[in-house]
Formats: sequence, C-alpha cells, structure tokens
Amino acid sequence: MRPDHVIRATEPAFAHDPWLQVYLDDIVSGESSSQRLRLVESGGVPGVVVLPLWGEHIGMVRQYRIVLDDDVWELPRGFGETPDPETDAARELGEETGLSADTWVPLGTVVPNSGLSAGGVRLFLARVNGHRNLDAMDGEVDRFEWWPVSRLREAIATDEIRDGFTLAAFLRAELRGLLPTK
Repeated sequence: MRPDHVIRATEPAFAHDPWLQVYLDDIVSGESSSQRLRLVESGGVPGVVVLPLWGEHIGMVRQYRIVLDDDVWELPRGFGETPDPETDAARELGEETGLSADTWVPLGTVVPNSGLSAGGVRLFLARVNGHRNLDAMDGEVDRFEWWPVSRLREAIATDEIRDGFTLAAFLRAELRGLLPTK
C-alpha cells in the first residue's frame, strides 16, 4: 500500500561510509506512522556488473566476501563512481580481470532489494578478446578463470552460483540470445 506521506531523511542515520549511506525515513499512512531504513549505495550512482564473454567462455572472478565469510565465484562488479555506467563497467572489468572490451552490450538494470535499497545496478555484456593486462588489476580478486558457458549454466542449476548479480546478468544475456547455446 502506498503511504500518504514519506519524509525522506536528508542525513544518514548511522556512521557515514563512502560506499553506503543508511537513512531512517518517516512514513505516514492514515493515522499511523512508522520509520523505515533506506540504503543508498555510492551516493545514488548505480553500480555495475560485467559479463565478460570471449568466444564460448565467460570470465569469472573468485573473491572472499566478508559478510558471507566465504569465497564465492561471481561476475566482475563494483560501485558506480561516474555518471556514465559504461565507464564504471570498463574500470571494474580492468581492475578485476585485466580485460578490456571490444564491444559493450547493455543488459538493463536490476534492483537488488526494492524493499530496502534505493539504487539499481546496471548490467553489461562485454565482448572481449581474451588478452589480459595484469598491470591494470588492483588485486581485489583472488582468482580469475574462463568458464565455458555450459559450466556456468550447470553451476547456476546446482546452486554453486548464488550471487544475485551474476544470476541476473546471465539470465538477461541468455534470454536475449547473446550467449552460445553449447
């Protein structure tokens, strides 16, 4: 149900972090009122996810995710830092894989948690030539591998891949017929 009135907080409710702000908004609906948390990542600049495609292979990165206390395989991704999501996607692709794209294909936007998070994340397919510039990498990822598209399909089906951004980008590319069918 749409509230009668929302008073958006203008200052973060908790300690300021450069990548995540937490606001406490007042919500009025009829005679009742409540407060709701609203998360804003990267100052409201959309994040990016990149599906690097080289022939019949997808570039996957493995990172330790502290909030999960686990190493996970996922697509390269990061916070938005500029008004141009393709620029942010190119930066993240280079930093995490050492790759650069010959062609960018926008795959749309995903909203990771519409009940809590105010932002979206832009999805891209990057057609790459497979040559890596290791000097461009920032050391953020633990490992990089080329996975056959069939391996990623299987890893998704068997719950090995649980990252929502990876699932969303793969699904969008698959449904648009941009991935090899093997």
